[in-house]
Amino acid sequence: MRIPLMLALAGLGAQLSDGSRGMAYGVTSPDAGGRVVARIGVPGTVGAFAAVWGPAPTPTPEGSTR
Repeated sequence: MRIPLMLALAGLGAQLSDGSRGMAYGVTSPDAGGRVVARIGVPGTVGAFAAVWGPAPTPTPEGSTR
């Protein structure tokens, strides 16, 4: 029982470090200049705020949404 638990904890640590390094590389990558970030980030930000603060879908009598 002890060996599977140790392997699970080692796998969890590996996944956490791999994921954090991957996200950090995406943010600090020299291929993404300021113009590219603005062209992608601004519309994405607007869309995210519109999705959160926009009108909620209205339920229909059948139970689906419009």
